[in-house]
This record gives sequence, C-alpha cells and structure tokens, in this order.
Amino acid sequence: MHTIKQYADEVRRTLDMHGESMTYAVWLAEECGEVMGRVRRRQRDIDAGNFAGAEAQTIGAAEELGDLTWQVFALAILLGIDPLDMLQGNVVKLRTRYPDGFVPGGGIR
Repeated sequence: MHTIKQYADEVRRTLDMHGESMTYAVWLAEECGEVMGRVRRRQRDIDAGNFAGAEAQTIGAAEELGDLTWQVFALAILLGIDPLDMLQGNVVKLRTRYPDGFVPGGGIR
C-alpha cells in the first residue's frame, strides 16, 4: 500500500457498509482507550528501566494506532465523508490555526 487512497480503498473492502455509525463510533472510542493503555504502560516501563517492556508496548501501540486509523476511516466512510477530503480539511484547519507552525502557547483558536 503506497497511498492514503489505497488505504481508504482497503478500509472500504473490509467495512460492513450496512453497519451502524454509532457502533463504529463506540469502537473508535474503545481503540482510543487501548492506545492510551499502551502509552501508559510504555511510560511505566520506561520509568522502571524496563526498556524491553517499553519496546513491546511501543510495538503494541503501533498496532492499536493502526486499528484506530481503520476506525476513523471506517466511520468517515459510513458518514459519507471522503477520507481524503477529511484529511485535506484538517491540514487547512491546522495551517489556519498555526500559520507559523506550532509555537507553545500560540495558535489561533
């Protein structure tokens, strides 16, 4: 897979197009919790000097972030939002909010 469009096409291929958008929204929130758990356990392992454990949590976080991304794209598609348009709109919003890039305490809200 080389492009975001190809990823969106793969999500469409594996998505139940008759699924309920609310169900997918709940699953999205669940994936957020799983990512948070991996990040929390990674930090715990770093603080304890358990770098092998931290690396395992990083690998797990990558898997969970992949699941989270799938859920974001799936929900967008079910809501009739083109994922590419969604991403482009986000870039426009961020460039407007942070015209000079991120500056701590800065940004237009």
